[in-house]
Amino acid sequence: MQMLFAYPKVTLTVLLTVALVVSFVAMLSPFVDGVDIVSANVNGVPLRFGVWAACINDPTTGVGACFDYVLIRRAQTGDIDATIAGAVPGDIFILDALAFLPLATITTLVSIIYAVVQTQGGTDNASTRVGVCAATTLMFMALVVELLLVGKVNAGGAHAAVFMTAISLVFLIGSTATLFVAPRFAKPRGRITI
Repeated sequence: MQMLFAYPKVTLTVLLTVALVVSFVAMLSPFVDGVDIVSANVNGVPLRFGVWAACINDPTTGVGACFDYVLIRRAQTGDIDATIAGAVPGDIFILDALAFLPLATITTLVSIIYAVVQTQGGTDNASTRVGVCAATTLMFMALVVELLLVGKVNAGGAHAAVFMTAISLVFLIGSTATLFVAPRFAKPRGRITI
């Protein structure tokens, strides 16, 4: 534990690297592929989750099924607000807004750990504490919007998902800046002692 706090920059770099790897693996993998979930089932066809996931075609009806949190929809018809009922089979791809949350959550934890390290090191870094609070607030807002979007499959839901994803991205940028920019304005007052 003492070594963990003795070299905070190395520790944080390792943690952030692991967070990035784990998050991107989780986002890019179909981690619930083939699982029949009520909220992710259209015409009996289970959906495939991930950052990039193609709509799945129902072989019986020929209707394409898409996950309802949508940031980007691409179809041959050019209808960016196409609903599940009007989806063109195989032509629509989605960017799941929920995929940003694992990275955002882990980045929050890393930011909080950094704030703890700064406090234990006797560093007067108000900007870090403010940044962590702001990042946590943005994360909470993103989760609230995510809950409000449950079950929404219309164009309004898609537009709201864009808003939620924007919040998540602002959170990521803010918390990352907190980690690497705010320390430059710190006023060290002593060495770390555990």
